[in-house]
Amino acid sequence: DIFVKDLASGVVTAISSAADGTIGNGVSGATTYLYNSFLNGFILSPDGTKVLFRSEASNLVAGDTNNAPDYFVKDLLTGSLTLVNSQANGTIGTDYIGTASFLTNHQIQFTGYALKLNEGGQNSSPNYFVKDLNTGKLTLINSASDGTAGNNDVYNIISYSPDKNRVLFRSKASNL
Repeated sequence: DIFVKDLASGVVTAISSAADGTIGNGVSGATTYLYNSFLNGFILSPDGTKVLFRSEASNLVAGDTNNAPDYFVKDLLTGSLTLVNSQANGTIGTDYIGTASFLTNHQIQFTGYALKLNEGGQNSSPNYFVKDLNTGKLTLINSASDGTAGNNDVYNIISYSPDKNRVLFRSKASNL
């Protein structure tokens, strides 16, 4: 399980738990999928109020029946828990999820095959997504203007604009 200790107050909070406090029924925590964190698999938001983590637990949010590891964000101020690899309507991704990290305090970027997450179609290549934690909106980066998924590999995200409203990426897709 994952915990956060407030060094000023001494309060310890369980992170790998549902919003009602129920501890997860699967492994949560450090993974080889989160390379960009000195915390060995857990990432704090830039403002330190949220924790991003990966879990194999199926009881952290209602309807988690994909039998796959998922990414979650725990809000340290409210105790709420958000499933990252899901659409705003609750549809959960059904396949391998790769890396994830905070883009801003309320945006998560993640990669993976994550089938069922793109309303504009699917492809057999890894996809890049951005999840807005405030609205639940999920944006497929490697898609055409009409939302159609790219028809070939995306190599990598190169950079984001300072306001995080534009992203530069490389792709072999011919339909973007």
